[in-house]
Amino acid sequence: MRPRIHELLDADVSKMTPDELGRYIERFQAIQKKDLPQLISDECEGKPEHEGFVYVLSHEAMPRLLKIGCTVGPVEKRAAEIANATGVPGPFRIEKKFPVYVSPRMIEKKMHEVLSPYRTVENREFFRLSIEDAVMFIRDVINGRF
Repeated sequence: MRPRIHELLDADVSKMTPDELGRYIERFQAIQKKDLPQLISDECEGKPEHEGFVYVLSHEAMPRLLKIGCTVGPVEKRAAEIANATGVPGPFRIEKKFPVYVSPRMIEKKMHEVLSPYRTVENREFFRLSIEDAVMFIRDVINGRF
């Protein structure tokens, strides 16, 4: 089992063996790639550590079109990566993000199956539906209703 954040902060590194120190450093490096506020929230609520996020993004240049996908890192970082692609006229707005505690890719695949009637292009993660409907479908998928 991975040490929780508070255990890492309370650890006395001066008493660690080289192997323990190596694992300690690896754990901090893994945390750097995660969404720290979500990690702290998960720990405070007694939840397992999230594996990633499902997100809903919008863009003012694409009204009623949503980008729905997943990431293992912070959604803010993923939205910035997408916005920096050639041909994208500016930043995306994060409409909603959902922490995922089991395989984000599996959840994304199921979510895209459920949302397929709303998909605009087969090989893209863009869907034409309201934010409210997208959130409802995503919650249902995450909660195993599909």
